[in-house]
Amino acid sequence: MVASTRRAGGWALPHLLSLISSSLHGQDFRALGASHAPKGNDDATHQMGCCHGSWARELAYVVCHAFHRGELAQPNVVIFMSGLPGAGKSTIIEKRYRSTGQRREHTAVIDLDSEMVSHPRFDPADPDRIYTDEALKRAAYEWANARVERRFQQALSEKGSLKRIVLDGTGTNSERQLRRMRAAQEAGWFVKVLYVHIPLETAVRRAARRSRPVTASKIYQYQTKIGDALVQMAEVADEFEIFDAPSHDPAHVLMREGYVDKSRTIVAAEAEARRAAEMADARAMRAGREVG
Repeated sequence: MVASTRRAGGWALPHLLSLISSSLHGQDFRALGASHAPKGNDDATHQMGCCHGSWARELAYVVCHAFHRGELAQPNVVIFMSGLPGAGKSTIIEKRYRSTGQRREHTAVIDLDSEMVSHPRFDPADPDRIYTDEALKRAAYEWANARVERRFQQALSEKGSLKRIVLDGTGTNSERQLRRMRAAQEAGWFVKVLYVHIPLETAVRRAARRSRPVTASKIYQYQTKIGDALVQMAEVADEFEIFDAPSHDPAHVLMREGYVDKSRTIVAAEAEARRAAEMADARAMRAGREVG
């Protein structure tokens, strides 16, 4: 995993050292939180530490934030996903934020595609029509986006019952993303951007195998937009993480497709097969000599 964050590098380590030192001298951690937080934040203790008087949470935040997982010490977090189709965003959401019943109960995952299939004119017998019929697609997109906006605003107001709000998507609409990020911060939520990165050629290959295939040209369009969007989002986010997803599909999938650039798993399996064949030949030759 390779990660980057806007607010970690310059202050996290000295802040952590000050917290540890102060624990030995009985000083107030909340005051230290304000003095070592980045400039330009009027309520740094609560925005960055959200410790609510708990030095343990403040300490946990600084440690986790140094590894780009400061969200773990935050009570309420909005996660804005970003990445190409097929990068594995949905898988990461399931593993990180919905892996247990308790997490599911306190997590709202909001996804434009999920709303699209709820459109009154969506036909399960012809699911692609809502994406291929341009007039229907525009109407459904506007309808679904309005539903996403209502769900998002409603979720922001439910800080007592919700702990995590995850907005799934490519993250290429920077204007909309920035507006929602600022709205979340104004409502008192910690805002994180989680960018799931995979090589472009891997995204193209996976997108072509989807139940609703995405063309290579569409993937390239997403790629050209993501870079600029991420730069803008990183300036607003409280935390920014780049997750380097596995660049190769499972070995059996690659072998079935005849993928040339063999993974380590494939190379190791082939080497083991050769050794087994050589051992079998050796045993057969020895058995033949003994019989003779």
